[in-house]
Amino acid sequence: MPGRCSHSLEQRLRELLDKPSTRDLTSGLAKLVHELVLELRPLAILLAGSLARGEFVRGMSDIDLLVLVEQPPGKWERFRLACVSGVDVEITIFGLQEALEAAAEGNFFVREALEEGIVLYEADGTGLSKLIKEALGQARPKEGAVGDGQGRR
Repeated sequence: MPGRCSHSLEQRLRELLDKPSTRDLTSGLAKLVHELVLELRPLAILLAGSLARGEFVRGMSDIDLLVLVEQPPGKWERFRLACVSGVDVEITIFGLQEALEAAAEGNFFVREALEEGIVLYEADGTGLSKLIKEALGQARPKEGAVGDGQGRR
């Protein structure tokens, strides 16, 4: 897979999902991310929402992914729904510049994903972490947030 993940994608997901209620999501989520990379050629894929915050509750929570691409998607291409091990995965697709503008204008989901999301995939050479940090005006991003380039540990 071109680009980079914090470690290998599956290793990273094993670390993130190392709880009895989420372990079975690892391979399915890794497969879904690989499919999105091959189909959309994104700049980045971020895990957001309750799973990224460590607040996921099986049977109540879904999995949120923000996919950043170069050009904004068409009206009917913005949202997708998938299922991994019986858990809904909501996939939201934004052009990078469009996402930065949406965050600046108060789109809570996009802003939270950019500030606190976990990078599952980042295309080589994008400088995404630095760009987001500058665009959102973060002087000191939270440890593990996109803005620090480290991913949560």
